[in-house]
Order: sequence, then C-alpha cells, then structure tokens
Amino acid sequence: MLANGDEAGVVAVLGVFAMVVAIVWIGTRYKYRSERLRTIQMVMQAGQLDENTRQALREILAPNALQRTRDGLIRSSGRLVAKLLFVVGWLTMVIGGVLFLGMLAMNGQSQDIEGAGIATAVGFGVVSLPIAMRELEARRAPVRP
Repeated sequence: MLANGDEAGVVAVLGVFAMVVAIVWIGTRYKYRSERLRTIQMVMQAGQLDENTRQALREILAPNALQRTRDGLIRSSGRLVAKLLFVVGWLTMVIGGVLFLGMLAMNGQSQDIEGAGIATAVGFGVVSLPIAMRELEARRAPVRP
C-alpha cells in the first residue's frame, strides 16, 4: 500500500496527465480541422469545381451536417459510456453508503468514515450529473410555439 501522502500525489499526477492528454488531443483535432477547411476553401475559391461538387461541399460544411455524422458515432459509443458510467456511479454510491452507515454504526475510525462518505458523494454526483445536465439543457432550449 501507499503511504497517505503518496496516494494524493499519485492522484494529482494522474489528473495532470489526463489534462495534458486532453489538451494535446484537442489541439491536434483543431489543427487537422483547420488544415482540412483551408484546403476545401482554396479548392472552392479556385472555381474548378462543377456545380454538383460545390453543392455537395456546401451541404457537408453546413453547420448541422457535422451533427448528423457525429450523431451515429456518439449514439453508439456515447450510450455505452453513459451506461458504464451510470453503473460505476451507482455501485460507488451504494457500496460507499453501506460502508458509511456500517462504520457509523460500528464506531469506525474517522478516516474510514470520511472515505466512505466521499465515495458516496462521488457516486451520487456521477449518477445525478447526467440528469442535471439534461434538465439544464431542457430549460435552456428555446420554447417552440
């Protein structure tokens, strides 16, 4: 086992590593998209495309065209990730809650009680966050007549 101070250090290093990976990934995607759009823009400005090709490029570059393409990918992988996250959050909340109540009833050590309480809160947060986000999006959406 790690010493108490080592655990916090490992978590901090993993958090920083995850942030760096996310930043590099976002930067790479941005660079690739920018180059792709510049190439398409140069080809369209050159004027050597027939009307059917131009129309197809306009449809692809329309704001909601990417949404249609992403929807299929996100639905399949997004649902799986969401279900797994919900299951992990639910298990964390239930197991943490049982441990929390058990340690309270058995007069457990304060560090163990705090850990179980934190696990319960994290599990509750993971389970309730998607529901809260959906509710906020529904309130933010414009009202249609």
